Amino acid sequence: MTPALAQRCKRLRHRQSECRICQEVCPEGAITLDPGPAVSERCTRCGLCQAACPTEVFQGEVHSDQHLLSRIGPMLLSERGAAEGRPLFVHCREAELQQRDAVAVPCLGSVTATFLLGAAARGANPLTFVHGDCSGCRLRAGKELFAKTMAAHLALAPAVGLDRSALKLEQRQQSNRASSARRKFLARLTGCGAQGVGGWPAPGIETRGPFHCTTATGGGPTPGRALLHKLLKGVAWSPSTSLRCDVQLPWASVRIDQRDCATCGTCVNLCPTGAISHRIDNGRLSHYFSSALCVNCRLCEETCPQGVISFAPEFDARDLVRGAARSITSIRLHACGICGETLPEREGRFCFTCRRRGRVYNYIPGAVACIRKPVLEEQR
Repeated sequence: MTPALAQRCKRLRHRQSECRICQEVCPEGAITLDPGPAVSERCTRCGLCQAACPTEVFQGEVHSDQHLLSRIGPMLLSERGAAEGRPLFVHCREAELQQRDAVAVPCLGSVTATFLLGAAARGANPLTFVHGDCSGCRLRAGKELFAKTMAAHLALAPAVGLDRSALKLEQRQQSNRASSARRKFLARLTGCGAQGVGGWPAPGIETRGPFHCTTATGGGPTPGRALLHKLLKGVAWSPSTSLRCDVQLPWASVRIDQRDCATCGTCVNLCPTGAISHRIDNGRLSHYFSSALCVNCRLCEETCPQGVISFAPEFDARDLVRGAARSITSIRLHACGICGETLPEREGRFCFTCRRRGRVYNYIPGAVACIRKPVLEEQR
């Protein structure tokens, strides 16, 4: 895994952030945060950090949703019924192989809800995930990650007309009696090469070794969200498209209490994807929010100095593909009577800085020179 989008890391954008999810799920202790992410040579490319990070800082070609969907495409097209679909098995490295063309992953925790949606939309029915004994597995942190993935898919599937019952989860531990020769044979059948059953093929474009933060960033959807947009385009939406919002789910609907908003712009500046923006028109500042970009990292909530950001209990699933952002505030502005700084009209005639530094007491209407003395004293 490489921190290819390191500038989207919550700790790099806000040094007081306590987010350490990548470190917590890494079985090798290969990730350091100082404050941003770096990956050492101990990385085994299990993919857990890529699936766990809400802003998708870590990227690896073989663990991408697009790569995995491209692998299952030929399986679902071959001998596929017109309406009933075709069974598809996805298993971890500790699980017993279910059929010759089953898809092997290091851990089910490296699978995302976007892949589940894409597989179901392509006709995987049922879509069965098979895992081994997670309690003794070094990748056991993936069990909780996959539970979140399942919850997200089960929440979104009805809104796009997919059958939630088509998703199954089974536990079948791999037999310890299997010989190494048999495991290599099964590995060749599943396309896993010499890495063994459950391993991923190692593409030539992915290198091994220490990786460090890069400056590749910018607003816009994360790779996973961009693929979700593509999958949702043109779907037949169900009559009920309401989705619940929860801290565990990869979407949200942000609200800002404009009665106490200081218009400081912290949420706008720190949002990793640009889901929150603002614009001033005719003396009013408006915040805009795009559910299509929001990945529910909650950095805006963590960093808001006034604590005015909250989240709606639910929102329309169709907002995930709507390009236009919607206005969530409209705050009347005016200029500070002393320094000219723009501030909300409700805060009064003078800004907080001028009041705190005592400039108000020397204020003479129309006399610009009245602020020169305090300013010069502060600069000495």
